[in-house]
Amino acid sequence: MSTATATIAQPTAQTAVGAAAEMKTIHSAFRRELRLAPALLLSVEPGDRLRAGIVGSHLDLLDRFLHHHHTIEDDMIWPKLLVRVPAEIAPVVQLMETQHESVAELLERTVALRTEWRTNPDSARAVELAALYTCLHD
Repeated sequence: MSTATATIAQPTAQTAVGAAAEMKTIHSAFRRELRLAPALLLSVEPGDRLRAGIVGSHLDLLDRFLHHHHTIEDDMIWPKLLVRVPAEIAPVVQLMETQHESVAELLERTVALRTEWRTNPDSARAVELAALYTCLHD
């Protein structure tokens, strides 16, 4: 038996650029889906629980992915940036942290309301959910 030693690649300028490109792609995808969510919700006919279930599942996946992504940023990026950036940049990092807190609160509201809407897909709940997703996009 041979023992293999795992080699951990050290960050390089190229991997940093790659990570930045990936971040841009992920954030673009979130912005796109959040922009489209209100119209998607409002396209569901009142009482159409099948379509509400499909749309609700899609938005649930989006919400969970966004929450997971923000949790990683909150745990792994912002604390490191705060100790590494010049003092004049720290308020930008703190602004991002505050925005993430607002997004987390909005996501909690979407979960509860979306669950109700999937069971009883009426226009009032769809409009309320659409407004929450507009806030998330903004």
